[in-house]
Amino acid sequence: MGHIVMTPRSATNFGGFKVQSCTSEGAAKLVEDAKALEAAGVFSTVVECVPSVVAKAITRAVNVPILGIGAESYVNCQVQMAQKLLGMYGVFKPKFVKHFAHVRKAMVEDMNAFHQ
Repeated sequence: MGHIVMTPRSATNFGGFKVQSCTSEGAAKLVEDAKALEAAGVFSTVVECVPSVVAKAITRAVNVPILGIGAESYVNCQVQMAQKLLGMYGVFKPKFVKHFAHVRKAMVEDMNAFHQ
């Protein structure tokens, strides 16, 4: 499985969890990266934090499934992390995440109660 653009470990190098490759040059580079990964034999590729037009271009350019994290609708599959959806990181919330619950406070309280 390939992974292009951003990974959680590289987010600070990109200025945080925000949309990447908003220029035509950046988009073209990602399409080329996706093609190179396909040529190398990946069975799928993850793209993270790209505009929908870039996700669409990547998906159309290769013949392997494209999994999107914050890549909008033009991918073969959307990936969402349960920790982000449930608000487990407190105030941290990437733009593309919708919180369905806010469990961090209860988790911290319960863990502290267990610890005592």
